[in-house]
Amino acid sequence: MSNKGQTFTTDFMASIVIFGFIITIFLTMWNLGLGTQEELTNEEIMDQQATRTMAIMTTTQGYPENWPSNIGTREDYIPGFMGENHNLEQQRIEDYGNKDYEDKRDILRVPEFQITFENEEAENLEMGREPEDASYIIVKEREVTIKDEDDVQTPTKMRYIVWG
Repeated sequence: MSNKGQTFTTDFMASIVIFGFIITIFLTMWNLGLGTQEELTNEEIMDQQATRTMAIMTTTQGYPENWPSNIGTREDYIPGFMGENHNLEQQRIEDYGNKDYEDKRDILRVPEFQITFENEEAENLEMGREPEDASYIIVKEREVTIKDEDDVQTPTKMRYIVWG
């Protein structure tokens, strides 16, 4: 009898085992690479959202136009602190600051956040919590001018921190 026609020889079985081993290693390495890439993508997405949120808060009046008085009745709010003459309105900031932390966090659609306003007169305002136990922290800062009810304009540094 001739050995040429037999498919399941020892050589063939050894090559199948080696091929399976190589494919398993390749797929394992591929999955590990995708997992690392996904973490970076989540952080990049949060960074983009933080940049967009900071821009909306400092350059628009928000949505809807009367959002400070109706928070809690709708879910589609975008807080904006901009008033006339490209100044942030202190009243809008205070209205937002007086809301519950959970409501503010839900409106911003972030896991955790902190917003601070710091000026030279040491009149600082903080909303949110201090970052703790975070796998990533994203900080956005912008120089703004806040106008109070007496039309006094105060240069202020606004800091928006998001973490998760």
